[in-house]
Amino acid sequence: MIDWNRETDRGDWYPDWARRARLSSADEDEILVAWLRMCLEADDVTFPAIAMESDPVNRRAELIKTWLNQRLILVSAEGSQGRGRWVSAPAFLTGPGFSSINAEIELYDRIAEENAWDDHVGEPFLTPFGKMADGRTISCASHFGMPALDVFQRSATAAQHDRLLDVAPVLHDLAQDVDERTQSHLHERINPAVTSVNSAPSPSPQLVARVRELETRANFHFSGVLQDAPTLRLHVDPIGFGHRVEWFVANDTGGLEVDDESTEVSIEVWERERRVAELSAAQRRWAHWSIEMAVHDIERPDVASDRLILVDEPEAALHRSAEARMADYLSTLATDGSTQLLLATHSPELLDLNAASVYEIARRNGRRRLSQLTSVAREDMDELGLLPSDLLRRQRGFILVEGLHDEVVLDELFGDELRRQRVEPLPMRGTTELSPAKIAFLFEYTPAHVFVLLDNVMTAELSDAWGRVLELTADGQLDAAQEALSSAASLNTDEGKKLRKVLTEVVLDGQAARLTPFGLTAADVIEYLPVEVLVPGGTDWRALRERHRVSRETSKKTPKDFKTWLKIALDADFSQESVRAAVQRLDHIPPDLLRLLKTIEAHAQPSDRIQSL
Repeated sequence: MIDWNRETDRGDWYPDWARRARLSSADEDEILVAWLRMCLEADDVTFPAIAMESDPVNRRAELIKTWLNQRLILVSAEGSQGRGRWVSAPAFLTGPGFSSINAEIELYDRIAEENAWDDHVGEPFLTPFGKMADGRTISCASHFGMPALDVFQRSATAAQHDRLLDVAPVLHDLAQDVDERTQSHLHERINPAVTSVNSAPSPSPQLVARVRELETRANFHFSGVLQDAPTLRLHVDPIGFGHRVEWFVANDTGGLEVDDESTEVSIEVWERERRVAELSAAQRRWAHWSIEMAVHDIERPDVASDRLILVDEPEAALHRSAEARMADYLSTLATDGSTQLLLATHSPELLDLNAASVYEIARRNGRRRLSQLTSVAREDMDELGLLPSDLLRRQRGFILVEGLHDEVVLDELFGDELRRQRVEPLPMRGTTELSPAKIAFLFEYTPAHVFVLLDNVMTAELSDAWGRVLELTADGQLDAAQEALSSAASLNTDEGKKLRKVLTEVVLDGQAARLTPFGLTAADVIEYLPVEVLVPGGTDWRALRERHRVSRETSKKTPKDFKTWLKIALDADFSQESVRAAVQRLDHIPPDLLRLLKTIEAHAQPSDRIQSL
């Protein structure tokens, strides 16, 4: 439906009804009233009405008056490909203040229910055509209950147009009618379209040049954005120019040709493989986009260097390599300083572009909100080993672990179960990298529950202390919760003190329920593994710890880090392969790690937060 009050080019509409109503010199409203009268009158009525309930003349006059107030038309299309046309009819909306329209719809419903059309010959009628979002009924003129846009009534009652031009520019995009779009462009801007060469009609040089330019520009965009894109060709038939403009995909022989050694210009039909409408969904979409870009580049060169392009899910129907090609081309457009792109996407290739400004739309606590992925957040992501696209995986949990060995052990022991639970370990490279900012980032941009796993912390004591903190925070006793953390003996180690600082920040931010700290009693996760697999000649981890302590007391050259000393002094191997081999040699799962798995299973529950858009 189109609002006639818009500033539009109605030039194609006038000749049709001005000609049919013999009103070539009339003003706009006079033409419109004549059109309305013709749409609201029955044609060739050969017998009188039997039982008119009201004066049809007054009803018709009231409908015309109401329409001139609303000024709405319905637009439809008819015909076959290459021979289509637009048709239109006056539209009416029900609602407060439009009692005549409301009454007409009620009358239509009653007569339709009784099938009493023969009793109302010669009366004007409105037929319901659909519903607006707010519930109001859209209707148009009808005869015997048949709407004016019905195929059997169009020739008599609906305006007919070869071109819709700019009545609704967005209509071209909605219909994806690139042939119509191109035809309008050529028809408006190339004059004359046909010249006479050797007494035979041929396309003018201006038309040939414009067709070549359109093809070149369209293929530039098409081959850039789509991997292995076919070549687009434009066929124009200058004889009957208004009806034969068609884009298609062709072989590299034949086509639009110009003989450079003579003055002759000719157009030959390419050997066609497929029309654009017959391409795959992805090819067709990007072909339409490329053609629209080509037309826009030519029609609006003044804004080609300052334009905004909106694309919804550009990755749709593309395989991974084609998606990467598309992302690369769109990023090129966006980084040349002339174009801005606004994309709604789930594509990792687009989200992970360094130049992209990423915004997330998510639902939290029943409300939808928009948030930007800031530069600070990106730094936190980099340190966590995450990319923007990782936020779309909707992980239920993240386990912040001290290092790579923790990650390897968990993967080897529980990898399949963690993936099923959608829980992912994130190495922190030591407790020095554990910060409230990183945890705050995970709370802000993911729905996940966060587990913090630290070595050398008493498991049971930490669990009891954190349980007490959760009770106090649930009651709003934040000061008491902080006191409970300060007095927790399990947090008095070096690792525990760093964890206490993080937990205090989480409590103050009101996010305590989304975090679970977990301590491993052993000083390092490798000490749950068979020592002989990792340390040649080793028999007991506690004995090796004691040797390291004594060595540090007797020599200042002894490394402070236990594993570094083992590598230097005893040729220990802590590579990923060796650690995995040691895990595989375990004859049972250590109780601390088994309790960790059960803790994860208890907390990694689905969230009500929707996927990012």
